[in-house]
Amino acid sequence: MVKAEEYYHRDADMFGRHPSLQPVMRAMLLDWLNEVCQAYTLSRQTYYLALDFFDRYLSTKRDICKKRLQLLGITCLFIASKIEEIFPPKLDRFSFVCDGACDDKEILAKEQLVLNTLNWELSPLTPNSWLNVYMQIYSNNVLNKPCDKENAPDLSSGERFLFPNFESKLFVQIAHLIDLCTLNAGSLAFPYSVIAASAFYHFTNEDVVLQCTGKNKNDALSFVEYT
Repeated sequence: MVKAEEYYHRDADMFGRHPSLQPVMRAMLLDWLNEVCQAYTLSRQTYYLALDFFDRYLSTKRDICKKRLQLLGITCLFIASKIEEIFPPKLDRFSFVCDGACDDKEILAKEQLVLNTLNWELSPLTPNSWLNVYMQIYSNNVLNKPCDKENAPDLSSGERFLFPNFESKLFVQIAHLIDLCTLNAGSLAFPYSVIAASAFYHFTNEDVVLQCTGKNKNDALSFVEYT
């Protein structure tokens, strides 16, 4: 996961590449994409994949017109849903929510452009991925919470780590904080692992974060101080 995170890059100063765009436009678009995910019951991972594709595309291109920002956002969500969802919504459902701003053909054309621009590198470790790992370590190692052997499948010790064994309510609370933090363009300056660790810190404490995330004190608290 650490090596994969180093491979995917976002430009913290990407708005300098797009004079017609402002950070608030990104925040408004991401908030809208989140609402679309809720309306179509898409997973949180789908949303974060779309966010990553969106940011990395803007980090590569120049002079994107603000009038086509919605097309880019919905196209990234369309791609993410086909990767992550078992039953992704059909293409016309994505153009429908744009309320006439773009049609099916435009989304398909933009999809090809996004995929080529990203070099088909579509497997980033999202904040959601990191939070899942942190929560699993926290539950198993810090809380010493035993896995429910009666309901758990017959897995090896290594595989059992991948079986969710943490409090879903706490996970959702931390995830909501990450949602809010990533709306701010300033979050582009921090790796996803640090963003997830910092949100985790707000609901636990420094010692737990250092133990569960492998971050040193400066890394773990850098984003906390920013927020």
